[in-house]
Amino acid sequence: MPGAVLVSGSNGFIAGHLVDGLLAKGYPVIGTVRSMKKSEPFLKYFEKKYPEGKIQYVIVERIDEEGAFDQVFKDHPEIEYVMHCAASTAIGTTKEAELKNVFLKASVNGTLSILKSIKKLAPQVKNVVMTSSIAAMAKGNFTKGDESYVLNNKSWNDSTWEQAEKKHDQLKAYAVAKTTAERSAWDFVKNEKVNFKFSTVNPNVVVGPQLMEEQVDKVLNSSNQWIIDAVQKVNLSSTSFQVMPVFGIVDVKDVVNFHIFAIEQESMAGWRLLLQEGPFISTQSILNSLNENVPQLRGKIAKGDPTETLDPKLVPKIDVSNVLETAGDYKLTPIDETLKALFEQYLKHHTLEVAP
Repeated sequence: MPGAVLVSGSNGFIAGHLVDGLLAKGYPVIGTVRSMKKSEPFLKYFEKKYPEGKIQYVIVERIDEEGAFDQVFKDHPEIEYVMHCAASTAIGTTKEAELKNVFLKASVNGTLSILKSIKKLAPQVKNVVMTSSIAAMAKGNFTKGDESYVLNNKSWNDSTWEQAEKKHDQLKAYAVAKTTAERSAWDFVKNEKVNFKFSTVNPNVVVGPQLMEEQVDKVLNSSNQWIIDAVQKVNLSSTSFQVMPVFGIVDVKDVVNFHIFAIEQESMAGWRLLLQEGPFISTQSILNSLNENVPQLRGKIAKGDPTETLDPKLVPKIDVSNVLETAGDYKLTPIDETLKALFEQYLKHHTLEVAP
C-alpha cells in the first residue's frame, strides 16, 4: 500500500475531487477541515464508494496560525505526501479593512505554517504539492497588443499589494496573495534545505461537475459560478459578439491528475505545472459550445454572433507544452467536454436565469 497523503482544505472543490482520485489509486488519505461537520457528507460518500479505502478527517481550524498542522503530523507519522490545497477564495465577500488579512496573510501564513510543520515533525514526507494558480504567473499589468509576451511556467505575476489596496481590487489581491504565497514556499524550500521534493500546480479557471450531486447548489463554487454567470448575463435576444469576460479553462479531472503526477513522477519534482486547455476564449466561445453540445439549452441561452472570433491581441499567449510533454504528452480534456459535463449536471437541479 502506498504512503498516506495529507490533503489540506479537503472539502474544497479541487481538493474533494483530489481525495477521490487518490482513493481510487489506493492511497490512504487524511483530510483537514475547519470543522468536522464539513467532512460528514464527504466521509459518507467516500466510505460508500471505496469500502476498502482508508479515509479520515482531522480538524485544523486556522491554517494560518503558527503550528496549526503540528498535531496532525504528530498523530499521523504515516503521512508521506502532502497536498496543500487550503487557501482563501473569499472574492466578493471581503470588506476593505479585511482585505490584507483574508487574502495575503491567510495565504502566506497558511503555506508557511504547513511547510514548517513538515520540516520540524515529518522527516518521512517525500513530496509536497501546493495548489497555486495561474494568478501567480499571469502578468498583472499585461498590455493589450503585446505579442512578445508569452505566459508559461517560468512567468510570475508582477502586480503589487499597493495596486490591489489602492482600488480595493479583490481579484488583484487574490493574485498578489497567490504569488506571494508561492514565492514564499519556493524560498522556504530553497533556504531551509528541506528533505522533501516540492512542486506547484498552477491551473487557470478550474471547471467541472461537483463531486457529489448534493453539492449542486444554485450558486456553485467560484470558478464554476463564473462560467454560469457569464452565460446568464447575456440577454437571450442578443445577436452581438460576446467578448467579455474572457476565460482560460482547465478541467478539474486534469488538475487532479497533475497533483498526483507530481508525487508519482520524478520528472515533475521542482516544477510549476501551469495548466490551461488551449488559448484564452471569449464568452462567445462558451455560448457556441453550449448551443452545439447541450441540446436542452438551445433557445434558452443567447447565440450572440457565432461568426466572430476573439482578437488574439486582446489576451496573452500561453504555452503549456513543456508541462504536457513532461507528463508523457498528456492530452488535456477538451473544453467542450468540460462545459457539457458542468452544465448537464447543473441543469438536473436548477434552471438558468437568462435575461430576455
